[in-house]
Amino acid sequence: RQLLHSPTTIVTGVLMVIVAIATTINTTFWSVLVTEKLLIPPEYLSIFYVVRSVVMLLFYFTVMPRLRDVDAKRPMVFGFLGMIVSWTMLITMPPQNYFLLIVATIIEGCSVPAISTLLDKLVATSVDAKERARIMGFLYLAVLAGSMPFGWIAGQASQINRSLPFVINIVLVGAGAILAYVTSRGRAEAPIETPTDA
Repeated sequence: RQLLHSPTTIVTGVLMVIVAIATTINTTFWSVLVTEKLLIPPEYLSIFYVVRSVVMLLFYFTVMPRLRDVDAKRPMVFGFLGMIVSWTMLITMPPQNYFLLIVATIIEGCSVPAISTLLDKLVATSVDAKERARIMGFLYLAVLAGSMPFGWIAGQASQINRSLPFVINIVLVGAGAILAYVTSRGRAEAPIETPTDA
């Protein structure tokens, strides 16, 4: 009942499900797309993983501390948009274009920290502290239930076309960006109530 009467927590749960699905698809099918469609030799994959990890590490230490006092949803929108740009480049670039693949990897490395860290912040600030354990249990149950079918769905899509799992990701993350933008704008435009004299 408390969940149903907390729109912010519901939005947070939906964003958690979207991020979980997108992460699962990206982790599982990124190497498949890169090796089979972009024709990058498997022995070179580690280079891109290292680049992404280094960019993420730098982003965590240099940019994220500056966003400590910012409303979590707005930077998340830019993180979602960054992932959309990265995956769009991934599915449209010509085979064996190492430069574009490095650029897409760098963009992804900048976007992941913005999404994951600020989503954790959103979870921490939107859930009632007294009921945190129970509500978090419901949220993680929703994440498991919501993301479970998408491994199979993305696998079937990948058999048709190696780019389709990332098309699914782009649609989901685009919906997440719209949701985060609308809710953050709604909070910004909400009138501030002032106490009135009795």
